[in-house]
Amino acid sequence: MSKKLVDLLDTAVNDYCAESKNETAYSLESVILSIHEGKSSLNMGKVNRVIAGKPVISEYLGNLRFEISASAFYQINSTQMLALYEKVFGICRF
Repeated sequence: MSKKLVDLLDTAVNDYCAESKNETAYSLESVILSIHEGKSSLNMGKVNRVIAGKPVISEYLGNLRFEISASAFYQINSTQMLALYEKVFGICRF
């Protein structure tokens, strides 16, 4: 069931990207249901349930591997993030 859901959503988004001529690389890895209790201006609830796919996605930056959860903040500008990490590593002399 969950594999079918991921495939269905992946196809829908890829079709949308093709129609809008959006050339951005895209890959659907997970579907997360974020549950809010009561009213909130937050975009993520306190409870997140994986309904399809993986609980975390892996991202590589240089030789570093990150496991990213649905509620994690992750800088998506990989080029700039790698430059920042290299600067920090240089300053700290790692």
